[in-house]
Amino acid sequence: MHWASSIKPSSDSVSQRAEELKTHVKKIGGYLQLLIQGCDSEISSMVTEAHRRVAECMNVALKTIGFLAAVNGTHLLLTEHGSEIIDNRPVVDCLRDGIRQSVSDLLLAGEKIATEMHRDLSIQRSSAVDVAGSLQSYFRCCLSVRLTNGCCLSPSVKCFQPDND
Repeated sequence: MHWASSIKPSSDSVSQRAEELKTHVKKIGGYLQLLIQGCDSEISSMVTEAHRRVAECMNVALKTIGFLAAVNGTHLLLTEHGSEIIDNRPVVDCLRDGIRQSVSDLLLAGEKIATEMHRDLSIQRSSAVDVAGSLQSYFRCCLSVRLTNGCCLSPSVKCFQPDND
């Protein structure tokens, strides 16, 4: 759990996943305890159910580990190349699912940010184009008025002329 505690929450999704991992590890502990009690009492239905629940939680935990490792750039070192199988799935497959999910989430977040940036820049560009057009019209108007009347404000307004005393 030290690894999950050291993860810096870069987003709500990462924080949620770290908490999810902690929760599933605790659940695994409870189900393993149930599994041991079922074995000790020779209750096959309890053993079967606990085994199924442990496998489900392990799959989710491994997927979450893959997600967090990909997001945080943590290298995963697997012994024997993930030859362990949980609930008919190799451990590596569960980790890959998590890594794929994190890459997908990162791409979706990147797309969302790029879309927002594009929208904001389009608005800014549009505003800038409007301002530039207004300035251009103003300067053209000032130039034409100045050339005809000697004033840059408007034909009806006399320009300020300093006194030559």
